[in-house]
Amino acid sequence: MAATAIRPGVPVVSAEVGYPDPVATPSFPPVVLRNGLDGVSIGRIQTFVPPGRALPPGTFDVGIGLKENARGKGYGREALALLTDWLFEHAAAEAVEASTDPANVAMRTVFRKAGWMPAGSLTEVGREWVMYRITRREWEAWRRQRKPPRP
Repeated sequence: MAATAIRPGVPVVSAEVGYPDPVATPSFPPVVLRNGLDGVSIGRIQTFVPPGRALPPGTFDVGIGLKENARGKGYGREALALLTDWLFEHAAAEAVEASTDPANVAMRTVFRKAGWMPAGSLTEVGREWVMYRITRREWEAWRRQRKPPRP
């Protein structure tokens, strides 16, 4: 997957990654996120299958990690939006979900700004997590809202 920055200074999903069949393999290797200005690595984003929790067909779980100095600059939201778009457009996604610590206000804000909605809680690895999720129908509505129609 390769993408260009939607606006200057927002990360570019930099690596050309040859993914396996996304329908058969819902866990992809991480994609390195790079600053669109100078190409410095600022983090990673990927899909994965959570240990001990099977995902329904067409559901992808996302993990994202940004270096501390890259946080709070819009990189996480932009990367999440790009990967979400890619999963619905190219990987036959019906739902995309992720969890975060309830105290992680910044990540919860990223999810909301990318059109994701709270979807309950989950106890995993001995901790309580807040789940966020976006379905194909929600994504299609969100996409119409944020992008002007094509002529």
